[in-house]
Amino acid sequence: MVQIAHTPNDTAFSALQSNDGQTSSSLQTVDGQMLSAPQTDDEATSVDAQRFSLFLRDEDATLAFGHTLASCLSAGMVVFLDGDLGAGKTTLTRGILRGRGFGGRVKSPTYTLVEPYTLPCVDGLNVKSNLYFYHFDLYRFNDPTEWEDAGFRDYFNADSICFIEWASQASGQLPTPDWIIRLQPEGSGRRIFISAISDLGLQCKHSLSLTACQQHR
Repeated sequence: MVQIAHTPNDTAFSALQSNDGQTSSSLQTVDGQMLSAPQTDDEATSVDAQRFSLFLRDEDATLAFGHTLASCLSAGMVVFLDGDLGAGKTTLTRGILRGRGFGGRVKSPTYTLVEPYTLPCVDGLNVKSNLYFYHFDLYRFNDPTEWEDAGFRDYFNADSICFIEWASQASGQLPTPDWIIRLQPEGSGRRIFISAISDLGLQCKHSLSLTACQQHR
């Protein structure tokens, strides 16, 4: 049985950090405030009003949790995705897309900058419209202004969900994230941290917390 541990509620986050305490590659500020995924030594699920963490024992667990996340994401969301090489970012994304009904190949956007996916938006048995999922990797940006030159701003709208790796490479150009997700090694597996930044992010994080509690009773 997984225990739900409540932690103090923070109103601001200091920095995206790795497990050795060093500032991570995806450090990002919003309105002058540093944002971070919080850390915890607890190996159980940890939740509070603004943040959530869960230990994922292996790749299958990461895929399964991605499937869980899929039902908690809302159209229009912007998510910063942070983690070192091999942390499981693409695996998590694959799980999310599978949870949204996408059965095709899911690739890392390392060399393409963005991988786009078209997902059905289902209401009952009827497909109402398409939802667009964009997975960005901005590591290869040399200057934040490349974001405007690439024309990516148009991808952010009410009919899309955008996941962005290396958000710091477009500092000052990106919209405020709704969530920050960090994956970091822990023991034989990895831990995922989710921090809610916006009102929409808080609503979706609340949905996730309820789902996690129900699954681990």
